[in-house]
Amino acid sequence: MTRRPRRRIALVFGGRSAEHEISVVSAKSVLRALDAERYDVLTIGIDKEGRWHRLDALPAGSTPQALPAVEDAAGRSVGLSRDPGDAAPVEEEGGREPIDVVFPLLHGPFGVDGTIQGMLDRAGVPYVGAGVLGSAVGMDKAVQKVLFRDAGLAVVPFEVVLEPVWDRDRDGVHARAQRLGYPMFVKPAALGSSVGITKVKEPEQLDSAMPLAFEYGRKALMERAMEGARETEIAVLGDDDPGTCVAGGIVASGQFYEC
Repeated sequence: MTRRPRRRIALVFGGRSAEHEISVVSAKSVLRALDAERYDVLTIGIDKEGRWHRLDALPAGSTPQALPAVEDAAGRSVGLSRDPGDAAPVEEEGGREPIDVVFPLLHGPFGVDGTIQGMLDRAGVPYVGAGVLGSAVGMDKAVQKVLFRDAGLAVVPFEVVLEPVWDRDRDGVHARAQRLGYPMFVKPAALGSSVGITKVKEPEQLDSAMPLAFEYGRKALMERAMEGARETEIAVLGDDDPGTCVAGGIVASGQFYEC
């Protein structure tokens, strides 16, 4: 019986995001789960400046407690081929390694928000996960909530605050927060991994929570806390006939779930 050739997968991780280190941790998890007899894996790390590196091994933290990160000059410089439909990362010295599919594991801006998906679409390179529109909507919580609400789904009461509005009319934002009700969560509208989130229990805490959220973008979300609610995550797999995975429950050890 002839053995099928192994598929070659390019794991892409790291990137220009506050979730950089979490992305590297995700890559480690995926690499452990991939069957080495079925898949040949290329590991491509993007450092925090946006440079792509072909790595021989995934990075480790500088200390046992530190999260791993892709460092500049960590590996051989690499980029995608400029020929449309040529799924082959090209190394600095001209070396080429054709791949079957890219597995993007970037989190946050310049990754899961549809940007790398658009780049791969333009290059004609197959990839795992949602496309440009699904990725962009999934990243921007402010847009996502409006679409869910208009589709008739129940959403947690929320307010969107732009940074210029906060700068010129803090009293107005405080009034909107008061109508929303405390406690609430203040978070960047387009980020994940619990980065930049504050649980605000009283109005005075809003003045520090908002600037923290704006460190990661110009749009923030105020969202009423749902005390006692259960949080569930469900993965959807497939294209034309998608299915769902077993539901997973989030168990927080503190005031809220922090990665």
